[in-house]
Amino acid sequence: MRLRTLVLMAGVGLALAGCGLRGDLERPAPMWGDGSGADAADDEAPVDPDAPVPIDRPTAR
Repeated sequence: MRLRTLVLMAGVGLALAGCGLRGDLERPAPMWGDGSGADAADDEAPVDPDAPVPIDRPTAR
């Protein structure tokens, strides 16, 4: 009984490991409006020079 449960759990784990998106995730277009709202202000925030970890900004490819 324990072996059957272990095999079942391993199979489910492998099946779930194959799910998901690959590559870079892109932000979808806004559902309404032109997208120039509070989100646009967040994109223009200045970089804090005293930040402990540098902020990675997406680059155009």
